[in-house]
Parts: sequence; structure tokens; C-alpha cells
Amino acid sequence: MPAGLGTSARKFHSISLNRQPGVPFEGDEDGASPITDTAALSAQLLQSDATSAIAQLQRYGKAVPLPSRRSDGAGNAQRLRAPKNYMFAHAATGIPKFENRIPLAKREAVVAAKGDRSGQSGSGKDVAAIDPPEEEMATSAGEDAFFHRTDALGIADGVGGWAGVKDADPSLFARRLMHHVSLEIQRYEDIDDEMFSHYYDAAPVDILRRAYEFTLGEMEALAMRGSSTACVVILRGDELRVANLGDCGLTVVRQGDMVYRTEEQQHSFNYPYQLGTEVHSDRPSDAQVFRLKIQKGDVIIVGSDGVFDNLFDEDILEEVNQHLPPAMRSEGQPELKYSTDSLWYESQQPGDRLEALCRNGGPDKTVEVAPSSTTKVVAGAPKLSLPQFHIDPHAISLAIAKRAKLVSEDTRYTESPFQMRAMQEGLYYQGGKRDDITVVVAVVTDLEDSPDPSYHKPARSEAFKRLTKDDFAYFKTIMPSETVLATAQVGGTADAIELEGFNADWLNKYRGDSQLVLRPKTTEQVSQILQYCNTHRIAVVPQGGNTGLVGGSVPVHDEVVLSLRNMSKIRSYDELSGILVCDAGCVLEELGNYVGERGHVMPLDLGAKGSCHIGGNVAANAGGIRFLRYGSLHGSVLGLEVVLADGTVLDNLSTLRKDNTGYDLKQL
Repeated sequence: MPAGLGTSARKFHSISLNRQPGVPFEGDEDGASPITDTAALSAQLLQSDATSAIAQLQRYGKAVPLPSRRSDGAGNAQRLRAPKNYMFAHAATGIPKFENRIPLAKREAVVAAKGDRSGQSGSGKDVAAIDPPEEEMATSAGEDAFFHRTDALGIADGVGGWAGVKDADPSLFARRLMHHVSLEIQRYEDIDDEMFSHYYDAAPVDILRRAYEFTLGEMEALAMRGSSTACVVILRGDELRVANLGDCGLTVVRQGDMVYRTEEQQHSFNYPYQLGTEVHSDRPSDAQVFRLKIQKGDVIIVGSDGVFDNLFDEDILEEVNQHLPPAMRSEGQPELKYSTDSLWYESQQPGDRLEALCRNGGPDKTVEVAPSSTTKVVAGAPKLSLPQFHIDPHAISLAIAKRAKLVSEDTRYTESPFQMRAMQEGLYYQGGKRDDITVVVAVVTDLEDSPDPSYHKPARSEAFKRLTKDDFAYFKTIMPSETVLATAQVGGTADAIELEGFNADWLNKYRGDSQLVLRPKTTEQVSQILQYCNTHRIAVVPQGGNTGLVGGSVPVHDEVVLSLRNMSKIRSYDELSGILVCDAGCVLEELGNYVGERGHVMPLDLGAKGSCHIGGNVAANAGGIRFLRYGSLHGSVLGLEVVLADGTVLDNLSTLRKDNTGYDLKQL
């Protein structure tokens, strides 16, 4: 395991980098820039400009990653695979070192750069000392400042060494720096801005440079001094782009294991790289620049040094794992995993490459160190899929911040990363480091996983009763306890996360707040449930595979979810007539496999066959790709066993292909 990146041995994480600003990219003798954007390279290849693309690949070697490819059969023909589009579900927690001194709140801007952002920079004399206030895009937590968006995160830590210096305000510098970083990122979304056409080319180090120039101009206009570290993270497609300068940090947790961790940039002990107003300050070009391939469900944690000086990696992992669904938690000791296909470390000179990142690279290679490409499979667990498993970024950020705060205030705490670094420098130090603590957490999810803002829930009808512990107790008398899933609010022990898959639809567009999920195994249990709910005016929503896209299978408010997942028995099958009798909770694909082994085929086939239930298919009269050959699914249904809303069981399970007696109730 690379030095400085261990978890089980409680390693601390710091490294001193002696960089030379302005050194051109390795091998860039004529000033040309390599293709560093996968989407741009893909476009070049798709436009048949393969010669130019390949030439650059040969020139820069592995510095330019090829788009993902896959084999398509006998001829090993390969085709480009479109990148996934992700977004962040995000939250942040900030705890100032002196909570009564600087509030955790956004502040009104006191100065703004003069002129257009698309033109000159905000540095120098082209600045108005007092312009009309603009909305502050960053939030302060002591001397820390941060912002978070669905496609970007940022954090800056004002350097405390300015304490007692006249006209110095590192908190203001950090806040304005993050404010301008956020504004620069917004430019890529403004169709009238020249940056709009460069959306997929956005580089965090360029964004940081422009924001730094505006911040310098403002500080000069106010005759103020200051400096801060900075970490800027932007998301494009399935690629995380990071520019980190100083001792802020970023970690990526996947399936309960830490798969990536940035290193600190220190000139010497407790003297980090920093952007500032002084001539000798470091520059944005000194920042470490990384690109990481991410996956849905990854947890991105960005923190100030108040976090990483007080918590070891395994401490952070412990807090994250406590807030992950059971199926996504790491088994045993959390660990670091590596592969060579997902992360690119972009360096300006070969000597700057961290030893921890060089195990898979050589002097002529851009280092590739990345999360494991293998996905953990938990026995008996459903396929991992957000929003089926909800991860709360706010809960994670709050837990990490509180734990770091406890360590920072405990002078008797025998181990902290800051203490271990101090001891290595020959300094006696005990306990954590008292500092401002800021944690920004983002969970990677699909673009369509965000709730639809145009959807407005109707008001809850008070004609329906609210669940009580007595209701929960009754259901436990008619069903096995393992089939009743309830939160503490109604007397159960389940976590709200365990009900998440029942409360949200496939696209996470519609979301309810049910506190009780019942999973009956027999028709009699369904009858008893509905009879009780009908008598006590309790709203119920039946649910099958929950693959619908119109919200019909999820609660609107706090209805009881009646899940048919446990009703998955095949009752009978006549191979001569091809008549199948099964429960409503049978998965379509499993039925197809069952009859396929007996020389028959299901009259229905569709994309969600691995999750959808036959009961839902019949209820929705699903069409599918076999509709033209076999007709409507209702035409293939010979009989139904139905439980009415009052609990009455209607047995119409006829297996006759032709029955002209009475009403055709199954079609009603």
C-alpha cells in the first residue's frame, strides 16, 4: 500500500511539494496543448479526424485517455460508449472555531469588480471600491468559505497566520475567492456568455485563476490583505475535475471503501501553499490538478484542514459507512483500492508526481491511480441503484464535522493527524488542532434522479387516519415480523433509508413519506390488511416492482405501502395448454425463464423485465416488444384473483380460454 495513503495503520496525510510555477507541460516543447478532455477527443474521433487524435495520443502517451470502449463480438470491433451524465446531491456543514465571532451565514458583497467578466480581469486598477451589492455566492464558517452546486463544489480556508496583522482579513479573502469561483462556473451556463460554448472544456484551475484575479482586485480596492488555500471541484459527465492548492482535501468513498484521497501541499510544517495578496504568494498554476472517473453512488467529501488535521481516513470512513444503506457498506475493515483506468494526475513536471501516485506509472507516463473497477456484490441484496438506496449528504457532513470538532477540542486525545505530524517535526503537541471545520459532501447520482421541481403534491386529506403504534401492533399479529417494515415513528425499528426504495419512483421524480411497508405472502394476509385499513380509514398504495415512470406505485404522503414482492410463487403450469397460474409478485423475467425451459414463451417482453412484476404488467396493460405478434396483454389474461378495497376476495381464476357466462369481471 503506498506510503501516506494507508487507513488500517492510521497514517497521517501530508507531503511537501517544491514546485516551480510556470514549467510547461511535459513534452510540450512547441507550446501546443494536449487533448485532456475525453468528450473533446470522442468528438474528434466521431468526426473522422482520427489522424490528428491518434497523433496526439502517440505524442502524449497515457496523458490522454481514450474514451471507454467495449468489444462487440467476433471481429473485436470496438465502438465508443457514451459517457454517463451525473449530478451531485449535496450538502455542507461548517463549524467556526469561535462560534460567537463569525456566524455561519452568507454575507452581502462589499465590493465587486468593475466591468464585464467576459472581458478584463478584476485585478489591478480596473476596480470600483464600492459597487452596488451583489448576492454572495459563498458561505462563511469562521475563516473558511465554501459553496456547493449540483455540478461543482468549492472550499477555501483563510490562513490564520494573519492574526494581529493590520488591515488583514483572510476570512474575507476566502469568501470572495469562493464567491468568484461560483460566478465563474455559472458563466458556463449563460447562453449569452462566451464561456457557454466551452462547457465541457471547463478546467477548475482556469476557473480558480480568473476568480483569484477578481479577488485580488477587490482586496486592493479595499486596501485589505489576506490569503487562503483552495479546492475547486467540477463535474462534467462522469468525470470529476479537481484543482487543489494547499491543505484542503478531497476523498472519494465508493461502496464503503476510500478509493481516492488528495495530498496536502506544504512548504513546511503547518505552512501550506496559499493564494494571497502578497507578491510571494503561490499561484493557481501551482495547484495539483486531477481528473477522476466516478460512478453513481460515490460519496465525495471535500473538507478544510480542520477536518483532515483532526480525523484519520478510517475515522471519516466510519462516519460515512454509518450513513450508507446496509447493502453499500464495506464488509470488514474499510480499505483503499486501486486500479489503472479512472484517474489522471496532471502534473507540470515529472518530479512533482507524488510517490503515492507513482506505483503504476513511470517517468514517461501520466500516473493513473483509481478506484477498483470491481463492484462488490452483497449476497441476497437487490441491485444497487439510486434512488432505491438514498444517501443523505447532510447527515454525513454533519457527522464528520461534529466528530472533527470533538477531537479538536479534546487536549487529552492521544492521536490526531496534526499531532503525529508535529511529533515527526520534533515538536511536542498533544490532542487535536482547534480550527474552523468545514465539510462539503456530494453524492453522485443520475441527472434524472433529482426530484421534478414542477411536481407539486396535493394536500393530504384529513379524511384518512394517521398511523399509530396500535396499527403497527395489529399488523404484526397477522403477519411475520420480518414482513413488516416500520420506522420508529409508528413503533418499528427500521431506518428511514430502508424505506427509501418504496417511497421513491424509478426516476426519483415522485416521492412519498410512508412510515410502514407491509409485504404479505398470501391472499389471506392481503385481505386482512385491506379489511383493517378500510375499517380504520387508512390510505394504502399497492406496489409491485416499482418500475413505473408516472408515480402510480409510490405513496403521495404517508400511505401504507402494500408491497407484493413476497407473493412470487408459481402456482401451476399446464405444458399442454400453456396456461400459467402465478402470484402477482412474480418477476417477468423469471416467468419467461420458467416457461422458456418448458418450450413456451411469455407473450410480453420489455426493458424492465428484470424488475417489473406480472401483476403490475396486467394492471397497466403493458405492451412491450411482442405486442404486434401476441396482441394486448389483457387478451392473454384468462382469470384473476382479486382482493377488493374492503378485503373481499374475488376468485375469478378461470383457466378456460372461452367463458361467455356472466360479466367478464377481469376486464373491469
